[in-house]
Amino acid sequence: MKQPVQRYLAGLIAFVATVTLITHGVITTLIALVVCAAVVNGDRILEAWAQRPHPRPRVGPRPERMRARPVVENAGYDLVPDEPSLILTPAEL
Repeated sequence: MKQPVQRYLAGLIAFVATVTLITHGVITTLIALVVCAAVVNGDRILEAWAQRPHPRPRVGPRPERMRARPVVENAGYDLVPDEPSLILTPAEL
């Protein structure tokens, strides 16, 4: 029972691909054929995806990531604000 349905589906896809090729062009037809192949073979693709080897989890501590670049000496940046009102004292915190 599965073979006649697949033949009918393949014939339908070929017909639609021909009509798409004539009306919309080669790129659209190729994209549509890839999508159709993915839909028709979706169960096989998912099964192969599930059976692929998975990477092993990392063992041990991970190296610490650097979150910011180091401050460069003599870069011309002042770390103290020029305006005195911007300087916070411990009483203002």
